[in-house]
Amino acid sequence: MAGKTLWTATALLVLVATAGYSQDAMLEELYGRGVHAFFSGNQTEAFNSLNSAIKSGSRDPRAFYYRGLVLNRFGRPTEAADDFKKGAELEMLGGEPYPVGRSLERIQGGERVNLETHRRAARLAIHNSMSAQERVRYEQVKRTEAELLRGGGAAPVVPAIPAPPAVGVPSRPDASDPFAAPPAAPSRRLSSSTLHHHSREHTCSRRTANSLRNTSPPAPEASVPPAN
Repeated sequence: MAGKTLWTATALLVLVATAGYSQDAMLEELYGRGVHAFFSGNQTEAFNSLNSAIKSGSRDPRAFYYRGLVLNRFGRPTEAADDFKKGAELEMLGGEPYPVGRSLERIQGGERVNLETHRRAARLAIHNSMSAQERVRYEQVKRTEAELLRGGGAAPVVPAIPAPPAVGVPSRPDASDPFAAPPAAPSRRLSSSTLHHHSREHTCSRRTANSLRNTSPPAPEASVPPAN
């Protein structure tokens, strides 16, 4: 009985994994057909394929970028800007690294400038939003610590910070993209052993200075001339 149950569970897992792979392959195929139609000049077919990929659950930022380019050619700049913004959010927070730079290499001139303008604005807005949330969280934690130190009783509940516009963690920058945002410089933190070493050096320096002052030779006494 146990063996049959295990076999059934394994079969279900295989079916789920196969279905997920098939879904990803279908979305990738729709995206590829849309890009091919875009460069072939068939903007209607490009829109239909890219739109189908997005409506079917694609979180590929490139699909949004190219659908935005098609919408721009259709004379719908507001909808195009929304797609550029969504693509930038997925690129930063989607968690999956896509070769965005390589996929956009053939987009040049005014179309590329327009796309990159919206892309940079969206990335800056996401960065500012995350920084503001971190500052709010930090202030809440400091207030909680201050109340605990004053003996105010139980720690107050710190309200949760709203989630960023897209779920995920910041993706690694695309090395092939000259417009990609540079990675943040790692913060330097001194370890406790390093701080202890600096403290000991400072203490030794103070002791040495005090010892030198205490052992300095006394000033010579003034000689008194003999009385006549």
